[in-house]
Amino acid sequence: MPENIQYNNCPSCGSEAIQFFIVCKDHLVSGETFELWQCNNCNLRFTQNAPSEKEIGRYYQSEDYMSHAIGGKGLFNNMYQLARKYSVWWRCRLVLQTSKKHDGNILDIGSGVGAFAGGIKKKGWNTTAIEPDADARLSALKQYGIEAQPMSDLYGFADKSFDVITLWHVLEHVHDLHGYMKEITRLLKKEGFLIIAVPNFLSTDARHYKPFWAAYDVPRHLYHFSPGAMEKLTRIHGFKIIRKRLFWLDAYFASLLSEEHKHGRKKWIVAAWYGLISNLKDFTNKDRGSAITYILQKN
Repeated sequence: MPENIQYNNCPSCGSEAIQFFIVCKDHLVSGETFELWQCNNCNLRFTQNAPSEKEIGRYYQSEDYMSHAIGGKGLFNNMYQLARKYSVWWRCRLVLQTSKKHDGNILDIGSGVGAFAGGIKKKGWNTTAIEPDADARLSALKQYGIEAQPMSDLYGFADKSFDVITLWHVLEHVHDLHGYMKEITRLLKKEGFLIIAVPNFLSTDARHYKPFWAAYDVPRHLYHFSPGAMEKLTRIHGFKIIRKRLFWLDAYFASLLSEEHKHGRKKWIVAAWYGLISNLKDFTNKDRGSAITYILQKN
């Protein structure tokens, strides 16, 4: 029998005030359905009966999933690769602006095929990358010259080793949520910066697409954050949110994939419209962004 995780308490704040919210389908790999539950105390949503860390690997075995990462064929993949190049530039600029440094020690957790890690390394930063997938680590070495390390190495670094730690759409995938946050707290310098990017279920596109919203991405996404849920989780570990940033392409890609989930095909014009509407509504309220990049420091 597969090992699934049954939560009786919120995996973030520990509250027993949890309840069923909605059922979502895995559109990418298995076609299975999973329940999303919500904590009424901290506002986190989480995937109930999600596969254990030992079982989750098969839910990442998708040609589409890997083609987006390493570069596949077709219009969507071509657009994705262009967007990723822009994203790397945007992320590198954010690190430089936030840290006010031209170099330093940076740890990229969940580095994938190494696009960002390679980009920030070219900027002169001493870059350490952590990635659980062996194929992605090999691709990072071939494409960007990044020698990414397995996740177990995270626990071997010295205290206060890094000026900046980044998790770009990674925290929602991590089984040991508090364990990772404790390690991040240990590894970050006192005046260092933690940068976390995650989808936001309070966004305009999430509220429009509901169970078809692509960023729920069950069961790979174990947790689903709102700004309130992120604030409470990071506060537990001694962090304060000092700034939020939106990456405007997130709403377009989320809408495009959500249209495919809902209608069985990518409806480009419709997705562009909803992406535009989402960005316009979110322009004056960052708490409504399709995904939010949180910049944090230790209290």
